[in-house]
Amino acid sequence: MLKNIKKAGFEERQFDSGEVKLNYVEGPDNGLPMILIPAQAASWENYQKVLVTLSLKFHVFVLDIRGHGKSDWTPCDYTFESIGRDMSSFMHQIVKKPAIISGNSSGGLIAVWIAANLPECTLAIILEDVPLFSADWPRIKTEYVYHVLKSTVEIIEVLRESRSVKKLKMAFDKIQRPVSSDKTRKLPGWITYPLAWLIRFYQSLSKGEIISIPFYQENFVHWWKPYPLMTLTFQRPGLTDVSTRDSTMKKH
Repeated sequence: MLKNIKKAGFEERQFDSGEVKLNYVEGPDNGLPMILIPAQAASWENYQKVLVTLSLKFHVFVLDIRGHGKSDWTPCDYTFESIGRDMSSFMHQIVKKPAIISGNSSGGLIAVWIAANLPECTLAIILEDVPLFSADWPRIKTEYVYHVLKSTVEIIEVLRESRSVKKLKMAFDKIQRPVSSDKTRKLPGWITYPLAWLIRFYQSLSKGEIISIPFYQENFVHWWKPYPLMTLTFQRPGLTDVSTRDSTMKKH
């Protein structure tokens, strides 16, 4: 934790819901409760630049959702229902008051779920770049998320059926992200090839068990000391329990 965040009165803690242990950071009680929910593959550190400022007027909580940061992993159990149980326990036992809930990306979807299912815990919600999109077929084919999911399915199939670095790199090469309303950008080759090689290398060392690869980024705030940004989790080809053969996306 950064010194200025500690100095502002923030503490990192663990909460046992009885089902999972959740990691969270709590600031001083300077106002209404505000819960910050990071995006998928992110942890509480993603909010570190705004914590001190927000803590001047709010009682800030930042939660690592199950499977993220230092919270427990629950493979194959990351549904709205299970995460909702976590949030209900956390809000009733730790926050204990109706709160302003702000969520980034998938964290915003969780905020929407809380507002709909736990109204007694919700003062207001703030949605930060939330992927609220139509899932109706065939309309979803016009949505950016369709292409993201399609690429994900292709990568999972390559992981299941092949050990080729080249094929995995080709799957990563298809990933695109929007940079404006009418432009997308692909991952550069200097990322896709090392990433594919690293995954294959770790797979060769494993014996079928689930393995994790930590990724790091340089962060100026941390004086160029790398810190964990996200973790890829997978199993060796042919052993994963994620099946894509019968998915709607593949049929169409």
